[in-house]
Amino acid sequence: MDNRQLANEINSLKETIESLIIEIQYLRNDLETTSKENEGLKFRMSELESALDRN
Repeated sequence: MDNRQLANEINSLKETIESLIIEIQYLRNDLETTSKENEGLKFRMSELESALDRN
């Protein structure tokens, strides 16, 4: 492999890594949002269960 091919391969790998980092950031944000929503749903479920237990 000559230097030009090697440079192209390195640039391609760099772009792939950058894309993967961005995708990981999106997934991390989605996970955080989902986790917060899950906590809210657990709280609401607990409140509903408490209300049912009072009756």
